[in-house]
Amino acid sequence: MTNRNILLIRHGEAAASWDKENDPGLSINGRKQAELLVDEPMLQNLENYDFISSPKKRAMETSIPLKEKFNKDITVNNIFTEIPAKNIPNEQKFNWLKKTVTANIDSLPKDIHVWRNNIIKNIFDELEGDTVIFTHFMVINTVIGFVNKSNKIFNTQPSYTSITSINFNTHGISIDINKVEKTHINI
Repeated sequence: MTNRNILLIRHGEAAASWDKENDPGLSINGRKQAELLVDEPMLQNLENYDFISSPKKRAMETSIPLKEKFNKDITVNNIFTEIPAKNIPNEQKFNWLKKTVTANIDSLPKDIHVWRNNIIKNIFDELEGDTVIFTHFMVINTVIGFVNKSNKIFNTQPSYTSITSINFNTHGISIDINKVEKTHINI
């Protein structure tokens, strides 16, 4: 197994909740959270890392301070976007989400299986070098669940701008998350 490190950074606080707006940018607080990432000890040596972001505004905006610090280009990758909630009315999204992410993975709809499998395949089979990925709560949960062999998508509560480190080395895979706390997604 090749040594490499993947850092999943959850976006900062959004200006609107998921059930109110499909693609909100960052709130004022979220922008401050993103700016603080440049001083985060885990993120001081990213010169040799590739930078990838979900296409969602809140993830893209979270990437800006680190992108500028390290003079990086961001590759936008739809694989790392939010859990698909196509045709779910906004007012039903949180109830749908709670039901979906606590259900057994085998019982999930096809689009969620495809989304989950694409995340896993990309991170564990396709990414070759050290990479930073600016992404979302459920993407991080999907990765942690896969590593821990969970039969559900929901496994943890990564804070805004938390950093989940996945290290691949000759001993296997280790995973660590630096900040966990309840956010407005209380499942």
